[in-house]
Amino acid sequence: MNNSSCFTRWRFYTEHVNTTFIREEVAKTFPDGANITYGHGVWEGGEESTLVIEVITETLSLFEAEQFAERIRKKNNQEAVLISWDSVFTMLVTENTNES
Repeated sequence: MNNSSCFTRWRFYTEHVNTTFIREEVAKTFPDGANITYGHGVWEGGEESTLVIEVITETLSLFEAEQFAERIRKKNNQEAVLISWDSVFTMLVTENTNES
């Protein structure tokens, strides 16, 4: 049984600041779920703590993605928030995945 589907994976790259606000915005904007990964990045030659918000969905528009990124950019007083997106195939593996 093949239960794979094609979705859009959105990634939002921002600074690791105002994390409570960001978690609340993620929960409000993506109630079905999202992933936040913390790391280190380089921007204009300087190193900074970063976080990447990753969402896999079929319902988010580019306009909605830009609005979400703009709320974070303003709150973090950033020059820019990077958005990337691509098509991905996903398969949810559950207890019953291999049952016929």
